[in-house]
Amino acid sequence: MKPGSSAGSTDSSVNSVFRGEDPDYWHYAAAKAGVVAMTRTIARQYGRQGVTAFAIAPGYVDTAFNKAFDEEFGVEVAATDTGLGNLAQPEDVANVIVFLATGLAKHATGTTIDINGASYVR
Repeated sequence: MKPGSSAGSTDSSVNSVFRGEDPDYWHYAAAKAGVVAMTRTIARQYGRQGVTAFAIAPGYVDTAFNKAFDEEFGVEVAATDTGLGNLAQPEDVANVIVFLATGLAKHATGTTIDINGASYVR
């Protein structure tokens, strides 16, 4: 950062695949693991300059992207995998990002935030 510039927040998106659960997506998992490592490094390197960094890990979100799955298996299949019993909406992900951008979670910097209705927990 340049001297005198304002602090900021960075949010990067990863998902459950980065944990290496699906062997067909090893290359995607490796890339997302790199994003998590980058997020941690940014948090450590630039924290004293007021920069916070978070990796966002949404689970299954009810969007048009998942339409083919929904049509083949039904939304209920994905929803039953969550502790809440329903799917995240795009607003659920956006609300977490807005909260992180407020600066109210500055001591959570460097973490990966799961938004998945407890379909998996760390």
